[in-house]
Amino acid sequence: INRELIRSMTSPKVCAYFDIPFQHAASNIVKAMRRGFEGNQALRLVEKIRDAIPEAAFRTSLIVGFPGEGRREFEILKSFVRRARFDHLGVFAYSAEEGTPAFALSDTVSESEKTARRGELMSLQQAISLEKNRAHIGRRVEALLERAAGGHPPALVGRGRFQAPEVDGVIRIRSPRGAESPARGVCSVEITGANVYDLRGRLVVR
Repeated sequence: INRELIRSMTSPKVCAYFDIPFQHAASNIVKAMRRGFEGNQALRLVEKIRDAIPEAAFRTSLIVGFPGEGRREFEILKSFVRRARFDHLGVFAYSAEEGTPAFALSDTVSESEKTARRGELMSLQQAISLEKNRAHIGRRVEALLERAAGGHPPALVGRGRFQAPEVDGVIRIRSPRGAESPARGVCSVEITGANVYDLRGRLVVR
């Protein structure tokens, strides 16, 4: 991720969506994972991108319970999530996989503790995601319509530039009464509501 790539993603033809799997933030865990970025380096990269593209969306994936992850390392990871304020986050509990360098390491975190840490991190992220989604209320966004959702009145399902298919939330869109709803394509949507994962909106008829 260099200046040239960031500059190219400022184009309106490109969705400024960055899916960067940082995996962890504590430097000793990152080193054991053989990853390239510890938490402070990752935060500087995120800040650099946001300075150039304020509307950029970020997703990352993190692993809890990696061998050697004590409470200190987990607290570093939690602080990282608070500071980075990702739009979307996937959290996975570590499991030993044969053939990987980590397979030879002693699994020092119990399965119950891994589950608890995953829940703790996801709860932290849900509060961030809800706040970020609520910030869209009242805004007009471009949405790519994907399918009809049914219901009375009928609704549509679409995605904004900040929502990747299959892994992120969607926008559930209502059409004005009497208006013909398009089945596909890009349309303008006014966001009227939000929850942790999905947004609600109404189709803007021109």
